[in-house]
Amino acid sequence: MPDRSCCCLARPAARVTMPAGDSRAEPVDLWLCGHHLRASRQALDRSEAEVLVLPPAGDLAEHPAPVS
Repeated sequence: MPDRSCCCLARPAARVTMPAGDSRAEPVDLWLCGHHLRASRQALDRSEAEVLVLPPAGDLAEHPAPVS
């Protein structure tokens, strides 16, 4: 897990896997902070992205929880 999100300097709150699409041949992982995850939630749902919410820092970071 990276020390910072793809979108800003905050710690990642979720790993988002964007599916392959017209402009992307392979899926890609994005590491989003909580704010950008909430702000992007509708677009992520429409794109059928897989979202794994990470536990708070220090809480079993090796076991992310899937979000349905």
